[in-house]
Amino acid sequence: MWIFEGILYVILLLVFIRYDRKKRLWIKTVSQEEKFEHYLSELSATYGKQKNIEEAVAEVEESHTVILPTEHSYVRIYGAMCAVIREDGDILSDGYSVFQRNLQYLKEEIRENLLLCKSKMHGFTGLDVLSVLPVCFLPVVRLWAIRVSEGLSVYYYGSYGMLTTVLLFAATIGIYGLILWLFLPDEEQKDRYRLEKWLLQFPWMAYLLDVYVSRHYTKCLKKNEQIKQLQGFGNVRAFLMKKVCFFAAALLGSVLFLTVYQNAERSQILTQIKIPSYQLMMLPERAQEQVKKQYQELVAQVVPETFKMDQEAFKEHLEQLAVWEELKQELSLTESVQGAEEFVKALFLQVRAYQGIRIAWYHILFIVVVSILAFQIPELFLVAEQWKSREKRMSECLRLQTVVLLLIHYEKTTVEEILSQMENFAVLFQSQMAEAVDHFSYDRIRSLQKLKQEIPDEPVQRICDALEFCEELPVEEAFLNLEDEREYFLKKNMEERRNYQGECIALAKMAAYLPMFLLIILKLVVPFVAEGLSELHAYSQSMTGFF
Repeated sequence: MWIFEGILYVILLLVFIRYDRKKRLWIKTVSQEEKFEHYLSELSATYGKQKNIEEAVAEVEESHTVILPTEHSYVRIYGAMCAVIREDGDILSDGYSVFQRNLQYLKEEIRENLLLCKSKMHGFTGLDVLSVLPVCFLPVVRLWAIRVSEGLSVYYYGSYGMLTTVLLFAATIGIYGLILWLFLPDEEQKDRYRLEKWLLQFPWMAYLLDVYVSRHYTKCLKKNEQIKQLQGFGNVRAFLMKKVCFFAAALLGSVLFLTVYQNAERSQILTQIKIPSYQLMMLPERAQEQVKKQYQELVAQVVPETFKMDQEAFKEHLEQLAVWEELKQELSLTESVQGAEEFVKALFLQVRAYQGIRIAWYHILFIVVVSILAFQIPELFLVAEQWKSREKRMSECLRLQTVVLLLIHYEKTTVEEILSQMENFAVLFQSQMAEAVDHFSYDRIRSLQKLKQEIPDEPVQRICDALEFCEELPVEEAFLNLEDEREYFLKKNMEERRNYQGECIALAKMAAYLPMFLLIILKLVVPFVAEGLSELHAYSQSMTGFF
């Protein structure tokens, strides 16, 4: 039991280390974004004095350093701003520098995001530790309970103890992962199907999936579009392979669990002492320990020798054993025929219970149900990812609006260049943008209309409408209302993201206390109540035997 529990603690520790590393990395990134926002403020003020981008950047970098990675979206947008002003120079729009205005747009986006991130940090403070803390006290609870009543060891080291321990650890790991999943933003996982792609290299595996896809083509096509909307790319074969992997893992895991569980049940039966308590009470304490040891030796000896015996044959076999004669003498059963008969019956039922532990139909049903449920887990992950993608989609729309605002004030900017830059900075919509850029050269209107169909978000729809108007109007006039729309969307984005974060924090707080309730109910309430009832029953039996 200790080894099995140690394995569970190691798994929990590995999960904790993995997610804690991601958490620290995200907090570090937020801190770097805050410093980058200060850098942009200093650059805007310095550029307003010098009107030279090279000198302004050189002066600001003497006291501020950009420590964000170069692939970060804010750094990429800032790099595009500097590249545009170096190539085309700065211009005035409504008497205000376009470069400084673009810096202001980027600072607004960063500042609003920082406010949301700090609010999220405050709301999630301590919830991850709170969800893991109860299992850390599990050994303390067990030692204390056994010290209070030695009979409780059956509920902590037997099959019930193993089952509840697995349930407690599984709930803790799942809830801890849920809290960190709600807390951390989605990271870009370009190789999220690495194992699945490796398995698809086997020809027979790829052939079976191809047959399934061909027979359910419409269903798989819809699923591929759903994956494409959420992840930026579609790979329905890899997704189906993931479902197969979950099915296989659940099948092997449930078989292994049943094997270990049945071994724990057998061990629990072997440790049981079926000697009536009123008989043990008549013996000295040292003699009681000796009798218990002899009883366990007797059970271990007769279990393999009495398979498929009836009670009469079992009794005859016992009479031939020296351990049985010694035990009868210790308990004074040689003169009490009725007491010996009751003792033989209890021993026979115990041995029969041990021998009756085997694979039954409900075990097979359990394996099938668990495997089928595991097969649907990737679908549940997809639904959860769809619920969480709201925040990601809003951030991407805001980023695309910022990118368009960088370009529209320059006369040589074309629609194709705007689409190309949107493709460069898109993450979630990257494949849709790439398809629109590819088709734009020979069918402009249809490519933009298809882009509107594939991305139903309102800001992208407005950008596509403005791009269509560019056929009749200059680019700057077509996007005349973009600044007002962006300001409105920024406020709306903040409100929706606050509501979304409120939902996440409420769900995380509710889930964080669940392991504590499970520990109290499964490891304290149920064992103590069951032990109290069993002692009450044993006391009533002893009083009946006494009278």
